[in-house]
Amino acid sequence: MISAFFTIAPIFFVIAVGFALNRYSLIDKKAIKTNNWLVFYIFLPALLIHKIANSNIKSMFDLKIILILYSSVFAVYIISVAASKLLRINKKTASAVAVSSFRGNFAYMGLPIAYYMFSNKGIVISSMLIAFIVPFVNMLSIFAFSSAYNKNYIKVLKSSLFTPIVIASFVGITLSIFDIKIPQVIEKSLNILSLPALTLALIGIGASLRFGYISKKPVELILSGVLKLLVLPFLGVLLLKILPIETVVAKVLLIMLAAPPATLNYIMTQQTDSDYLLVSTSICLGTVFSFLSYIFWIYYMKCCF
Repeated sequence: MISAFFTIAPIFFVIAVGFALNRYSLIDKKAIKTNNWLVFYIFLPALLIHKIANSNIKSMFDLKIILILYSSVFAVYIISVAASKLLRINKKTASAVAVSSFRGNFAYMGLPIAYYMFSNKGIVISSMLIAFIVPFVNMLSIFAFSSAYNKNYIKVLKSSLFTPIVIASFVGITLSIFDIKIPQVIEKSLNILSLPALTLALIGIGASLRFGYISKKPVELILSGVLKLLVLPFLGVLLLKILPIETVVAKVLLIMLAAPPATLNYIMTQQTDSDYLLVSTSICLGTVFSFLSYIFWIYYMKCCF
């Protein structure tokens, strides 16, 4: 357990640095917004294309990976809907709980942790997983909102599917599968642009943390947190027992499933008039408590995989 703590601690130390920078007004909201924009639109896409294109995706891909990802995420969505009805949570809040329970921070949290644990192979595997899981959770999110409000969110769906991170992942996978070599000048440029990606992503998470809604809806926050940090990765573990895959891929898959709620959930809930305050708080609490849950899951991986 101690080794698991020291494995994950540096990641959260960087997040704490971002939180401190904002807490003590060393960076302002405009700087945070600019940082997050650069990470989302430039640095992370450059990292994904560079790492995936120079890897052998064909040797890693397994249909069982997709089955495990989609099945565990969809199962948590169903559990969330059932729990919300049982607890008589209103539709507006229930849709926010659902999205917070299955749509994780794959790029900003899963990717850095996978890289820190497994170096370049961790980035390649997690990038491949992002390319397949992000479109699925985006579509499921839109379905959750549409079911709650009886509206058509085609515009939101399009903007969610065609994000820079998803596009970059598919570009990298295409280059890798067809063994297309990137010109050396472009490759070196991508390498330079990718260098600050993970550090600034973690700092951006820390700087964006806000805690102001905890006492308003504790039941809903606990429900979404337990589903996201514990139930979802647990279901992944169960499916990995039934459908075993290569060890490192399985570990990275578990890291991705255990990621706290995505920061982009907040933007999506604002666009769809859902309970964005609950989502914002779930992101903050999920990020903080994922320090403990990740220690547990990393310890589990080292003992049982």
